[in-house]
Amino acid sequence: MTPCGKMLGITPEQIIENLKSVMESQKHNERLLALTKDPRQADIIKSLIQDNQINIDTLKDLYRQMTCDPLVLPSTAEPTFTSYLEGIKLAIMQKVKQFDRLLYLYYTTTSETIQKVILFQASLILVHLRYLDYLLVKNSSQLSTNSALA
Repeated sequence: MTPCGKMLGITPEQIIENLKSVMESQKHNERLLALTKDPRQADIIKSLIQDNQINIDTLKDLYRQMTCDPLVLPSTAEPTFTSYLEGIKLAIMQKVKQFDRLLYLYYTTTSETIQKVILFQASLILVHLRYLDYLLVKNSSQLSTNSALA
């Protein structure tokens, strides 16, 4: 590992910004879980929550390695969406923004260790996007079917 305080092309503030984004995504997913009535969809959302927790723990550890200080978790906003479908759409947009931010960090760092963390996070985001896309299609088609029956 690198000695404490060596920045390697990214700053602790960028790690905190990334962490805050993942924590907001976590709250978002928890809200989605509370809104879903489908056990299969609940299982998918639980998987997203578990992956986000791994990312949160990894980023906290990375911050500690970079600064030699424990991280005080940043405050995050509560999700404001009211419908399940709206929440899925917003979750997709969050993931796209997270992916863009990670690409920037990947290309600015010189540390292979940090690049590996970023690639791991980016790969999870791509998996999450596929799950969220599935949920969007499934719920959009159910909405269309219910509208046609009415």
